[in-house]
Amino acid sequence: MLRSFSTALEKLNTMTAAVRETDVAPTRLQFAWLSISADLGSIGGAAGNGAFVSNFLIREDNVVEEIEKTRLLIVSLHEYMHMLGVNAGAPWATESLASYYGFKAVAAADHAADVFAQLSYADHRDAPLFLRGAALWKELDDQIGRASDGMKSLDGFLSLLIEPFENDRVLPTKFACEVAALIGKPEYENIVSAYLQGSRPGQSGSRSGMQVALCEKLGIEKP
Repeated sequence: MLRSFSTALEKLNTMTAAVRETDVAPTRLQFAWLSISADLGSIGGAAGNGAFVSNFLIREDNVVEEIEKTRLLIVSLHEYMHMLGVNAGAPWATESLASYYGFKAVAAADHAADVFAQLSYADHRDAPLFLRGAALWKELDDQIGRASDGMKSLDGFLSLLIEPFENDRVLPTKFACEVAALIGKPEYENIVSAYLQGSRPGQSGSRSGMQVALCEKLGIEKP
């Protein structure tokens, strides 16, 4: 477990290198992993100054299932992401990015894309928007990779999410414009509408559609 965590930690540090200050990553990390009864059915974690705590489910026969080990890694990386100071312009975005990058780092370390399909965020108290937010970043990340033939990812756009959000349903304009210019405006509008605005893909008149329509006027639309 410690070796897997160390490998995933290195992946997460690399993914976030461009958006965090170089001296933010702790040189010495303190953490505690605490077991709780599987009957409780809920896990979580908390981060502080140079330390975090995460828990995991254990059965009555003291067996920890493989999926619970993976969930422990993801929750731990979620808390570590907070320690790096990667804070988006809205609370739901900060939380969902932390969880998505936990998944992404574990998947990269173990070369296991199915990690995303195995787990859910339903235990979190902000489950509805939290779940949609994590799914949003995954979809945008996938589309950015496809549009750039694997040369770019969401990692390179994280700094644009630090800007204040107009509201919970509208991402920062510069982020919207640059991502839409890369993956295509219709694709961007469909993804954001589906996950944040409750619209069906292709539905006209969405806030995301009105937002990306301003890109050229703002001078930040790519050719």
